[in-house]
Amino acid sequence: MKKYLPLKKPDYALSLLIFGLVVFGLVMISSASSVISYERFGRSDYYLIRQLVSFGIGILFWIIFQGIDYHIFKKYAGVLLITTILLLVLVFVPGIGHAWRGVHRWIGIGSFVFQPSEIIKLTLILYLAAWFEKRKEKIKTFFKPAFLQY
Repeated sequence: MKKYLPLKKPDYALSLLIFGLVVFGLVMISSASSVISYERFGRSDYYLIRQLVSFGIGILFWIIFQGIDYHIFKKYAGVLLITTILLLVLVFVPGIGHAWRGVHRWIGIGSFVFQPSEIIKLTLILYLAAWFEKRKEKIKTFFKPAFLQY
């Protein structure tokens, strides 16, 4: 099985819809946070720029993952889930986990800080999709009422 596929033509309608939603969200962030941003940071576009950076990172990941065969995630779904659960536990390890106002939710690597709870959302979806795909025949009969199974 090939791990990388040649880049296929993207679905332009879906891409345009997503881009439109992102632009709408950026306009909403700009209008809702400009006063608070100016009061706290002396710039009215502070939060908007942070979201634009996140959008740029998202575009980069979209381009990277567009060339990867998604079937490979099925193979590694269990390992990804266990790794993410370990990251959730690392939040409580002193020196690795960062607390803010007494709540341990972040992992810090140098100046880079992230929340493993955001990663678990994706890995849980990947794991459950692989799990359901493996058991699709059993699931078909499980959801069928007993009087229709004859």
